[in-house]
Amino acid sequence: MEIYINEYSFHEQFYDRTEFERAFRVFFSILNTTKDIQNEYRFYNNNDLLHVYKAFNEELLISSINRLRDKSFSQAIIDVLYNRLNPEDWRNEQKHSSEDVFVCNDELITETSMAELAERSLQDLNILATLINFPKSKFATQLQLCVIKNDTHTCDLNCVETKEQMQNWLNDTLNLQDIQYDRTSTEPPRDQQTILRDIVRFEKITLLQAGRRVYKETESQFYWYVDNFHFGQAAHLEVFDSRGLHFGEANIEGIIDSTKKDLDKRIDL
Repeated sequence: MEIYINEYSFHEQFYDRTEFERAFRVFFSILNTTKDIQNEYRFYNNNDLLHVYKAFNEELLISSINRLRDKSFSQAIIDVLYNRLNPEDWRNEQKHSSEDVFVCNDELITETSMAELAERSLQDLNILATLINFPKSKFATQLQLCVIKNDTHTCDLNCVETKEQMQNWLNDTLNLQDIQYDRTSTEPPRDQQTILRDIVRFEKITLLQAGRRVYKETESQFYWYVDNFHFGQAAHLEVFDSRGLHFGEANIEGIIDSTKKDLDKRIDL
C-alpha cells in the first residue's frame, strides 16, 4: 500500500496563522491514523514540499511554519514530515514521464504526487494507494480526483482530508476496524491503542523497559511506556521524568496521576 502527501493541496489558501496551526493538527491526526496499519505500506513525500509550495500568499511553507508562535510545534512539524514518518521521495523512483501531460480539474499537475500516483495506478490496476490532502484545500469536497493523461487515459485517485475519511478508506480497503482497546481484554494494550500513537507528542526511542518500547514526550522530555503487567480496566502507562525517575501512571488516553509515583521505580537512560 502507498500513501502520498499531496503537495498540490498547499495553494495559498490560508490568511490566518491560528487557522493554519489548527489545520496542521488535523493533518497530523490523519497521519496518526496510518500508525494503526498492520499491513506494510510505503509513505511518499516530495522533499521540496517546504521550500516550493505555499500555504499563505507569497510565503514559502517553511517560512509559515517557522512563524508559528509555538516553536516546539514548528520543530515537530518538520521532524514528523522528514524523520518520524520515514518518508521516501517518489522522485527517486519516478514512474511518470515529465514529457506527458497530466491534468486534474483543468489544472496541469505533471511533476506532482498526483501525476506520479496516476501513472502508477495506470500501470498497476490493483494498487492500493491514497493521497493525503492538507485541510481546507481546493479538493475538500472530493474523495476522488479524476486525472487525465495526454487527453487519453483517465484514472480516479482516492484522497482524504480528515481523520474520519482516512479511517473510512482504511476500513474499506483493508477491512479494518477502528483501533480501540477493549476494556474487557485479558491482554495489555498495544502502543497504538494508547496515547503513544500521537506522533507529534511522542517519539519512539530504542530503549525497552519490561518488554515494552519506551517513548519520549517531545515537550516535557518525559519517558512513557505501556505497563505490560496490567490489562482491561487496569491498563495504564508508566511515566518517568527526564532523569528517569518515576513520575506517576497515566491512563491510555494520556492523563497522568502523579499520586501513583513510586520512588523505587526508575529507568536506566
